[in-house]
Formats: sequence, C-alpha cells, structure tokens
Amino acid sequence: MGDTLFRSLFLALSIALRWLSLRPLTRDRKVAVQALAWGANHDSVPALGAIPTLKWIRGTRVRDRHFLLLPEGAGGEAALQLDIYDHFTQQRSLALLDERLAKLGSMTPLGKIPHEK
Repeated sequence: MGDTLFRSLFLALSIALRWLSLRPLTRDRKVAVQALAWGANHDSVPALGAIPTLKWIRGTRVRDRHFLLLPEGAGGEAALQLDIYDHFTQQRSLALLDERLAKLGSMTPLGKIPHEK
C-alpha cells in the first residue's frame, strides 16, 4: 500500500487557476481541468470545494487548484482544457460567465504541457 501512495504522489500534475468574479454568480458551477491525451481529468467545486460559486460576489478572488493523476507511461505533450458546468444539471453554459469563453466552445484551451516518461 505504501508503494501505491508513493507512486501516486509523483504521477500527479498540479494546475493552479485564479478566478476573479466581475459580478455575483447565481448558479453553482463546477470546474474541470483535463489532459485528454493522457486520459486525466479533475472536476471540483472551486478551491477544492471550499468556495462554491454561489458565494462569489463582485470582486471575489479565488485560487483554485486541480490535480491530474497521470497514468503510468504517460509522456509527451498534452493539451490542457478547461470546462465549466452547472453543478446540479451538468449543463455547460459558459455564456453566463464570459461571452469570450462561449465563443471557444464548451472546452477552453489552457495551453500545452510536456511530461517526461
């Protein structure tokens, strides 16, 4: 069991997001960060569940960390993508958050990240 825990710690990728609310949010949202090439994703309420979007008022700043567990043998480069959706209905509706994000489709690219095997 100790081997598995030790291995998991070194196959995790930490992604830090920062949010700024320009207005109060009236729906509860979840945030997903995905590296599709590696089959890795992490979904959660912002700030690891500590600060739901329903509590955000204008000017709220949130640090939101996501951890992607990489499968053994994952290597090369993967595109990171962001998805935001309603916590209860699972519907994607970025237009409610930012019109610029809505134009990119349901997934917003965050960039590419390399990983050595």
